[in-house]
Amino acid sequence: MPIALLIALLATAPAGDPVVAEVGLLEVRASDVRSHLAGDGAEALASALREAIAEAALAGEARAELRDEARGLSRADAAQRLLARRFDPGDRCGRLPEPELRRRYEATRWRFVTPPAFEVDDLQLLCCTSPRACQDPDVAACLRDTAPAARQLRERLPDALDAAAFAAAFDQAAPDAPRLGFKRYTFYFDPARPDAPVDPALQQVDRPIADAAAALPAPSALSPVVATRFGHHVLRLVATRPALDLAWDDPRTRALLATELCPERLAAERDRFVADLLAPLGVVVRRDALRAAFGELTPPSP
Repeated sequence: MPIALLIALLATAPAGDPVVAEVGLLEVRASDVRSHLAGDGAEALASALREAIAEAALAGEARAELRDEARGLSRADAAQRLLARRFDPGDRCGRLPEPELRRRYEATRWRFVTPPAFEVDDLQLLCCTSPRACQDPDVAACLRDTAPAARQLRERLPDALDAAAFAAAFDQAAPDAPRLGFKRYTFYFDPARPDAPVDPALQQVDRPIADAAAALPAPSALSPVVATRFGHHVLRLVATRPALDLAWDDPRTRALLATELCPERLAAERDRFVADLLAPLGVVVRRDALRAAFGELTPPSP
């Protein structure tokens, strides 16, 4: 390289932007790492360093493989162009192996065959928050003492409220009711088969809550006071979802599985591709330069 050109390159090198790693003949600067940094701590820095190293390798491969198409692109854009070319979802995900799809279906079958679901807003005066805590002898006295407050709260409410009005009712009552809480959740329960076992992977609630929610006629309807071992509740029905029963050979099942598995498969293939790129190049991390750029927060080897 001519001396004049070398001097010009050195003169234009960003001040305070040291080379912190080398990937073959490619350099990774502190600014490259910062562009991937999300969060604080050594682990976040290690992750950003790994991403910057991978990006350098991908950009180098893009310029060799794509040639004119990669000319003028930034390192990040060149890397993304190469990944998009090599790992097109339409091509890769149209050929997902049948055994892989079947394994995911069997492992997560509870998502495809479920009882009806109920989403509720719950104004709650709780005396305990776990089944074990509810066995404390003092809980019975708390349940008795908070019952009048729960009834008074319900008497002040109409039989139906929209979400904003229900939240406002909580805000209005909260200062005078230290135990009052608000929670939105979804649970599964089949009113037609109330004693049927439910997959443990699905969220369930105590039977009084389930019965009360199932009895509500329409979204926005409010329940009477519901007493459980945890305390007293006033439920507002947000939405319901009918029972789901998607068999293995249902096209909707296959479409959902492919949609879920495709990103995982592409990520794994991209990781293998990057590892294969890096293996012959070799990676050298300049720890002194890292320390100069990022302080004592030196990450483990990428």
